[in-house]
Amino acid sequence: MLPANKPIFVINYKAYETSYGHQALLIAKASEKAELEFSIKTIIAVPFTEIWRISKEVSIDVIAQHVDPIIPGQGTGFITAEMIAGSGGKGSILNHSEHKLKIFEIEKGIERLKLNNLYSIVCAETPRSSLAVANLGADIVAMEPPDLIGTGVSVSKSKPELVTKTVEKIRNSGFKKIPILVGAGIVDKEDARKAIKLGADGILVSSIIMKSKEPEKKIFELAEGLNSLNK
Repeated sequence: MLPANKPIFVINYKAYETSYGHQALLIAKASEKAELEFSIKTIIAVPFTEIWRISKEVSIDVIAQHVDPIIPGQGTGFITAEMIAGSGGKGSILNHSEHKLKIFEIEKGIERLKLNNLYSIVCAETPRSSLAVANLGADIVAMEPPDLIGTGVSVSKSKPELVTKTVEKIRNSGFKKIPILVGAGIVDKEDARKAIKLGADGILVSSIIMKSKEPEKKIFELAEGLNSLNK
């Protein structure tokens, strides 16, 4: 499900006006083209309402932005792992800084996803918390300092030590194969390239694409930066 030795490019649609409808599909199609052209793994995290429709239109992985750690049954307004799987999704983000969870909820969410053959991208804010979610069984760890999200100031340039410390803590603790993503403030291919050089396996981005007037151009630019892992 998650290829080895390929950079991972995750686009979080969030709840922007471009995250649903026609524009959402255009971004998905551009992401699919970028995966093929640059030999990367592209994942799009779309609103739950869009999983079924977009997953039918593209070959790349479509995932949810959140999953609730509950079993099917009573739970008005909640999203179960079974719903994601049944809608064509491949996994879910967990614990994004805009949708924080308690430790037991993260652990249960990971468990519910695994039981449904889905993977988890678990967000963390520091190197220490990144290791903590790796210990909980996350399939992918995404380190995003919340103070840099949406600022245009990338963690790979402004706080490179956070990336290297995250990679060091996780790898030295025996987690050699868990992909490590970095996010927050990534705006161009140099930010993406720098993240890879610092030891990350990919990036997690949102506003730079979802708010762009030329999203396909921006997707291809970031994908080109990530492709340095393959050179």
